[in-house]
Amino acid sequence: MIEGKAILDSITKKCSFTFKEAKKIKIVNLQISGLKTILVLVKYAKDQNGYVAQTTGQTIMFPTALKYLENFFKIELLNLIYWKDRAEKNLEILQDGLNKDNSNFGGSDQSDYNPSFIEPTWLGPKATNSEVIPPLPHLTF
Repeated sequence: MIEGKAILDSITKKCSFTFKEAKKIKIVNLQISGLKTILVLVKYAKDQNGYVAQTTGQTIMFPTALKYLENFFKIELLNLIYWKDRAEKNLEILQDGLNKDNSNFGGSDQSDYNPSFIEPTWLGPKATNSEVIPPLPHLTF
């Protein structure tokens, strides 16, 4: 889901969206865990205080036998159609945002645009050796 948050923040910054505009964007992630998949929607919280992730559609299992194949494709096809439709809606929002130009002269410059409703993303420490994966921080779950 961190990828969905990063995409959401990037679109918001590139288009200099206000919260009213940014809350229309919903990023759909396909989460795969073992033999199960689910679509997870990432969007801004209504109160401008963080992000919301919610599952959408049905959790499905990859078929382990031929008899489950038809059901897999029926459900997964609906998930993929939803994913495509949401991507097209996001594209329209993105296109509208990029087509507006709020600058005075010479084109828009969003390099310093950082709205207060965007939270920083923790990506972890960089490893000194590219073959070593840095440890996760000690968090209590």
